[in-house]
Amino acid sequence: MNRTKVRRSACSASQILQAMLVVLITRAVRTEFRFEKIAIIDEFIVKDELRGKGIGHELLIAAENEAKKAGCRRIELHSAIHRLQTHEFYKSNGYEGTSLYF
Repeated sequence: MNRTKVRRSACSASQILQAMLVVLITRAVRTEFRFEKIAIIDEFIVKDELRGKGIGHELLIAAENEAKKAGCRRIELHSAIHRLQTHEFYKSNGYEGTSLYF
């Protein structure tokens, strides 16, 4: 989340509610030198029939903006290893894969 400006969403509230469920959790984590507040998106789901219309992109912008308002310095996105299409979506929105958990 290295975007500094708050971005505007073109989706209406009803489109957002119909399209997805986002679980945005904030927590403090210890980094090497200090504690920082991060946002974690565990579930990011857009209904199949609504995909490819830019709604996911707009919802990710909304989640980023909410994280910034909450004082988070970064966002973690959790995604199963087999969800390659999801990984490409995140990459196309400026995120990079950094971890693999076992």
